[in-house]
Amino acid sequence: MLDPHTGEILAMASVPGYNPNTPSDAVERGARNRAIADAYEPGSIMKTVTFSAAFDAGKLKPEDRFDCQLGQMQVGKYHIRDDHPKGVLTAAEVFKYSSNIGTVKIARRIGKETLARAIDRLGFGRPTGVGLPGERRGTVRPVARWGEIELATQAFGQGLTVTPLQMASAYAAIASGGIYHSPRLATRLVSADGRSELVPRPVDARPDARVLSESTARTMLTIMQGVTEDGTAKLAAIPGYPVAGKTGTAQKVSNGRYDPSKYLAAFVGIVPADNPRVVIAVMVDEPHGVHYGGLVAAPVFKEIAEATLRYLGVPPSTSVVAGAAPPAKKSEARVETAQRDKADTNEVEGLGVDQPVASVGEVQDEDGSELASSEEQADPAMDSPPTAERKLDAAIPDFVGMTLGQAVRAARRAGVELLPEGSGIAATQTPAPGPGVQGTPCRVLFRSGG
Repeated sequence: MLDPHTGEILAMASVPGYNPNTPSDAVERGARNRAIADAYEPGSIMKTVTFSAAFDAGKLKPEDRFDCQLGQMQVGKYHIRDDHPKGVLTAAEVFKYSSNIGTVKIARRIGKETLARAIDRLGFGRPTGVGLPGERRGTVRPVARWGEIELATQAFGQGLTVTPLQMASAYAAIASGGIYHSPRLATRLVSADGRSELVPRPVDARPDARVLSESTARTMLTIMQGVTEDGTAKLAAIPGYPVAGKTGTAQKVSNGRYDPSKYLAAFVGIVPADNPRVVIAVMVDEPHGVHYGGLVAAPVFKEIAEATLRYLGVPPSTSVVAGAAPPAKKSEARVETAQRDKADTNEVEGLGVDQPVASVGEVQDEDGSELASSEEQADPAMDSPPTAERKLDAAIPDFVGMTLGQAVRAARRAGVELLPEGSGIAATQTPAPGPGVQGTPCRVLFRSGG
């Protein structure tokens, strides 16, 4: 959690944690400061950088329209796909629904050099200089090595790695009106007698600098609100407080290949969007059961943000909800969470499987949008060992008749992957209820009235 106007780190937590005074078992338990020590392919939370670069270059307006080709697009020998096929969308809708195809077309408008400069300006590919040991710089491929497919994948968050702190700092630059503030642990040292002195920035810290125009920052905050209003992160919405943000669900790499069983679910949010006070990045490494950022990370953001707004005494935005009440207390939040689980969520990130971009095969973004070789189209459901070679250790529930919230909980308990489509009540599912394997993907169609 950052203060976007100063770069101050207000909170930083990792699970599992450890006692710095007795760290002997930290490595064995996998305990480390993941905010700086882990670098991931970000997936669609990187689309915010692509859109910012296009707006800043004067090459994009929110109302510009793009044909998303009903979820199918070819780049050389690869196909780019969207899990939720769309036709013509405005740029704002491309962002809201996280269309890979629309994002690639926007990236083509500005070209690889402009996108690469934006990635650099927003702090990727270098340490933040926060002053903590073990910080990773992430990896960004030199722009000279980008071809058409690299431009496409960089635009929607594949082929590069970032740390959670880097990503939070980039979003903070948008929240601060386009000024990048290097993240810092402290601003003043206060002694027991009340005297205070400024804490100098670490030697490696980057000077504050304008990286985006004010108009670009305002435009981004506006279109980012669509994600929580009726896009992929409705579960991050907070009554009375506009929330701007972006979801991500990136598939992880194991032994040089994308692993269909390992994901990073993420949501980065700014609240209140009309007068930003905090930027919160939530990343869940290898969630079990449901793995979508909008279903896993967004609710965590909401709970943290509500408590933070209450602690800071931030009043509701009357321009959003007249007379809105302050964030719910803990007991009230539990009731609201139960009600939220019953709500329809018809735009979530979908499933897909992928392989490294460097090979002729499938690669895909967080939204289940695949890049697949035109020479070999693989079925996502088949990208796993044959069932006969795996233990039947899960039972696929009967989802028919459930709300989305009920289906999510049932899938978690059973250890299967829920692939929801539509909204309302579950009407059909594939595969049918019965014996299955851990992690089996089950596609469930929801309809109004069932």
